[in-house]
Amino acid sequence: MQAGATLNCKCHRNHINIEMTWYLPAILLILSCETAAHGRVSATPMGSKRRHMRSLDSSTTSYKCPPVGSSISVKSGTKIRIENTREGELCTLTESSKSVPIGRSYNGISWERSAGPYLSLHYSCEGSFCEVTIPEDSSIPNQTFHLNGLSWQLSKRDEAARFLEQTTFGTTKEALDEMMEGIDDGTNLMPKFNTWVENQINEVSASSHRSFYRRYASSRLEHPSREGEQSRPCEVGARFRWYSFTFSDRFREVKIEKMGSRYALSVGGEIRTIVGNLYFESGKHFDHTKEESFKICKAEEKVHGLFAIYYNGNCEKFKIGNPAIRIYGMSPQPNYVLDIDVSNRDGFVIDLNNEEQIETMILKNSINSGLCGSIKYPIDKGVYAKLSNKQFMIFEPGIKLVGNKTLKPMGDGGGQSVINTNGVAQCANVERTFLNEQHCKLSDSSIACAPYGKLEGTLTLSPGVLKIFYELTGRPVYAVTGLRLEDDNTVPCTPGEWSSWIKVNSCAENVEENTSSLIGSLLRHGRNENPNVKEIYLQDSETCHWKDRNKRELYVKVNGQCYKNVHPVSFYDL
Repeated sequence: MQAGATLNCKCHRNHINIEMTWYLPAILLILSCETAAHGRVSATPMGSKRRHMRSLDSSTTSYKCPPVGSSISVKSGTKIRIENTREGELCTLTESSKSVPIGRSYNGISWERSAGPYLSLHYSCEGSFCEVTIPEDSSIPNQTFHLNGLSWQLSKRDEAARFLEQTTFGTTKEALDEMMEGIDDGTNLMPKFNTWVENQINEVSASSHRSFYRRYASSRLEHPSREGEQSRPCEVGARFRWYSFTFSDRFREVKIEKMGSRYALSVGGEIRTIVGNLYFESGKHFDHTKEESFKICKAEEKVHGLFAIYYNGNCEKFKIGNPAIRIYGMSPQPNYVLDIDVSNRDGFVIDLNNEEQIETMILKNSINSGLCGSIKYPIDKGVYAKLSNKQFMIFEPGIKLVGNKTLKPMGDGGGQSVINTNGVAQCANVERTFLNEQHCKLSDSSIACAPYGKLEGTLTLSPGVLKIFYELTGRPVYAVTGLRLEDDNTVPCTPGEWSSWIKVNSCAENVEENTSSLIGSLLRHGRNENPNVKEIYLQDSETCHWKDRNKRELYVKVNGQCYKNVHPVSFYDL
């Protein structure tokens, strides 16, 4: 086609007309409008019809989904083409011997794979059809597959419940009942859904799943870690449990010793509970006199749940299961036993067991007890609770979450947690980003964590700044003056050395003229970070007059201003 030629494409039902402004006698192009619209040109035979999909191979069989309740057998190892379902239809392709699904199409959607052993199948879809090669398993003789026509209908209540499950963190019966007000079997729910979404955006205050999670999260933390310090037993979020042993106790040693007519079970040198007789489910006799310590092999986290120890080489289960916390008869008695009234359960997050007794409990409110202040931290002794319903529970330390919000950052950056854990916990500072930089605040806490990276900037050591240092640290700050010039590196005329100079009100020069000229030139161009002190550097190629090379405490005038050579670590006129 010559430069500047134009092409007009006109689509008709079965063919394409082409009008060209330039005559091309040797070339006749027929363009597919479908490809030309996307910038591609393809040559097609004259008179061919536009198709939705490529032509069938001779080995490909075409299928439509059978009527509802019926099925069609499909032979394994063959390539088939399946028509997609229509709106409201469901069609499945299954392996017959085990009824394993291998694909489905529903509501007019193209065929898609099903989870399971046939997940690797590939459906090649175009238009209203999909092609797939049916797998063949030589270990299953005469293996067949079936296309199944199915019907499925969702009630309006189930449809509303599904909508709420997809748009919330979990619906409630009350929310579902409210959604279903005025709804019958013939109601179109879409306007109801639209109104609900608009109301959530415009009328309902935002709630925070993260905030709720952080309030009641109580991940176990037996010892302080880099992520944080332990929670306290009297604070909001403290977690108590009724069962004696946890999943994390597996493979730890449990010491079993006689205490009167009962047995004391200890872990890590501390008694967890006191129980009566111990019997194995296998019928074997338990003889505690053979040895005292046994490795725990199984522990289910509930009272009377599975609990087993290694005994004579076998993992033996105790009939009693995981025993409940009991401290009657314990000697010595625990150091810390909190009295907690659970008659009003609104102040707790409680998990009950099958016997309607409290299995685990999380505090929603703090406990006001004089005992709380005496509990040492980090917690190295068991803290027990005696409930008003006569149960005993043990405190389970968790991670203590701290708040460091954009609009309310931590005043110390987590410094107190670092101190409380003797340096085990890390600071909670975050780096400056475009999300928080408008709300960054300078901390005035003496224990504040420093931010990541280097601190850059200029700090003038004025009397006011020195006073702030003293107020923050409680330690005086001193300025050093009057140091004698005795070290070799304080000789100003030593090549390759720095020297410090301060302004004085009046002086008489004590150097030769060429030394004064050299030092004066360096002072005019010396470093000016500190307005009270100038530092100069004498190059190897620069030399003072020979009479001044070993002098100290030099005086030089620069444009009428007197300068005196001083010790490099001195501070003057702060």
